[in-house]
Amino acid sequence: MQNKKMVITVNNETSETWHYESSDFKHGKWSSNNPQKSFEPGTSKISSQKGTGTSYGTEGSVVYKNGTSQLTIKWSKPYGHGTSTCTPKLSEGSPYTASMSDMDAQPTLSQCKVTISSI
Repeated sequence: MQNKKMVITVNNETSETWHYESSDFKHGKWSSNNPQKSFEPGTSKISSQKGTGTSYGTEGSVVYKNGTSQLTIKWSKPYGHGTSTCTPKLSEGSPYTASMSDMDAQPTLSQCKVTISSI
């Protein structure tokens, strides 16, 4: 079976550190030593992959916090030919913005970039 993997590059353009709060998987698991326990200013990566012996891809979410702001990143990398997704969302009233760019969906690997910046 092919390994289905999602790699998310987080570009933290704020001067703040974002701390890991929680994660949830509908399918799959973290790759290697993920998730990042915190995002310092700069670039970090998180990645997930399909579970061993399953015919599903990877789908889940991760939550990071910075003071009263919460960043949730949801993703889906289907096993078949479905569309991969990567969606960042910040808590209401956050003094930051989050956007997704550079989605590159290949049969075994999907990648996207999430940028967090100050308003």
